[in-house]
Amino acid sequence: MKPFHAGPTVTSGGGPGDAKAQDFSTKLAEMLLSAGAEMTVVEAQRQLRNLDQFKRVGVGEFLLRLRAARRVTVTFAEPSQPKVRLNRLTASQLAFPILMESTEPLSAEEIYRRAVARFGQELVGCEARAIGNALHGGKGVYLVGSGLFGVEKHFHVPTTEWNRVRNEFAKILDQQNRQVSAYEAVNDRLISGVNGARAHEIAAIVRQGARFTDLGFLLFALAKSVADIERCLKPLPAFLLDGHSNHPLQTEDEPITAFAA
Repeated sequence: MKPFHAGPTVTSGGGPGDAKAQDFSTKLAEMLLSAGAEMTVVEAQRQLRNLDQFKRVGVGEFLLRLRAARRVTVTFAEPSQPKVRLNRLTASQLAFPILMESTEPLSAEEIYRRAVARFGQELVGCEARAIGNALHGGKGVYLVGSGLFGVEKHFHVPTTEWNRVRNEFAKILDQQNRQVSAYEAVNDRLISGVNGARAHEIAAIVRQGARFTDLGFLLFALAKSVADIERCLKPLPAFLLDGHSNHPLQTEDEPITAFAA
């Protein structure tokens, strides 16, 4: 028998817009990742029924939701034991289990190498560079060093201290009344209790806060400060902002020679 791919065509209340169907699909994907991306349909049903929200899901409903689930394919290499496997994985899906098993942060190249060894080239379906680019915005995976990605366990600062770090960084920005880099915060020991932390780790923690604007190169400002600068720039004549003026712009206290975009 030929494999069939999941999709929204067979729904019966389990279409892609159905919250229960999305939860089913997510839990199934997580389960398959833990199992190496493939398991028998019988085992998949058994494990899902161990979860409280799926205890009452019978065989018929399970098969309907399985067919409607996204990101999986049911194969019949052995007709008596059909298997369900993941289709191509996202960068975060590839990286997260690999990083959880690693005792240290990994480069995109190393994540790619281990992912291919674990899941196979077909499921990976992209190059190391693409994984690196995608992980910069991935959930649960952070840039914790120069070219190194990690998860929460790879931080030198425990997650219970992240709010405190953000609060201290906000106070520093407010007191300094300027942009501050994570490098500066680490090198000058501006934040207490972060011994051993890399600048990239502090940046990743700060980046999670809505109070901050990431200006690039691990440089941050309070979101309010950036908004104030933009409001000041709007009424200024264009010739003052095009880089051709011989005189720097002036404030009451000191000249402004550069603006963060």
